[in-house]
Amino acid sequence: LQKVGPNKKGSFFIGQAVQADGAMLVATPMDPCFLLLPMMLKAERYQPLDQIDGMEGVQPVLQLEGLNGWLERICDVKDLGDGDVYLRINHDKV
Repeated sequence: LQKVGPNKKGSFFIGQAVQADGAMLVATPMDPCFLLLPMMLKAERYQPLDQIDGMEGVQPVLQLEGLNGWLERICDVKDLGDGDVYLRINHDKV
């Protein structure tokens, strides 16, 4: 999310309303793997995601729906079947 606005005072008409401060909020889709990649590069062996160093700072990202699917694009994934998923960075995929 980024706030974009003019350097001078201004406003926008949005439908029948006026946005007085002249700024817009712009949302850009982003792959969450970009946020996790620095921590994943430190993990050279299979580990649960929550035990990789540095992951405590990105807890909201770890709760995203479909995160395992995104991580499969950059990691080797071992699912032990009991809900435990172990990950290891795959440098060829990155």
